[in-house]
Amino acid sequence: PLAADTGDARLPLFPDAPATAATTTRFVGADRVVASAYGNTITYTPEYRAVRAFDGDLRTAWRANAYGDARRQRIRIDLDRPITTDRVGLVQQLTGGHNRWIAAATLRFDGGSSVPVVLDDASHRAAGQVVRFPKRTFRSFEVTVDATTDGRTNLFGQSDAVGFAEIRLRDADGSPVRVGEVVVMPTDLTGALGSASAEHPLVILLRREA
Repeated sequence: PLAADTGDARLPLFPDAPATAATTTRFVGADRVVASAYGNTITYTPEYRAVRAFDGDLRTAWRANAYGDARRQRIRIDLDRPITTDRVGLVQQLTGGHNRWIAAATLRFDGGSSVPVVLDDASHRAAGQVVRFPKRTFRSFEVTVDATTDGRTNLFGQSDAVGFAEIRLRDADGSPVRVGEVVVMPTDLTGALGSASAEHPLVILLRREA
């Protein structure tokens, strides 16, 4: 994640297992898509992960910080090659609950120069809001939420998540940035078992089946 989450309490069942013993995903179309948070302030919601803002599907979205203050939430794409453009299309989430919206944001390129943006009604429609800036070449693109239409900082769980259904980038040749995911199944079950206690139920089960 782009920010440390003190509420992340996942338990590593097999802490010494190699990556080949786990189910993983890899991106197609970018090196990485990551956000400071997704879902709500209590749970991670897989269907709202950052990659959903670049998949070309308006039915999906990156959504973050339901029940809490959504300011300073960030989403970033690290492309697999530099692109050159002078615009980006922004479409806020079109499905699910949305009793508040992103009102202002900052675009950042390669971690340096930034462009402030005020989002308008066009960002609530499928065609999206086109934001123009001086043409530049970059490989990393980030959007930070600066303000929402609900200005309260203590929301007591009353507000929905905010985010983007699509962040549309195109290279100078017109080719769009589209990111997909491939799920990679584990190839080394012995790696997971080797890090487990011999009394683990899975080990016992496999021994019985063998």
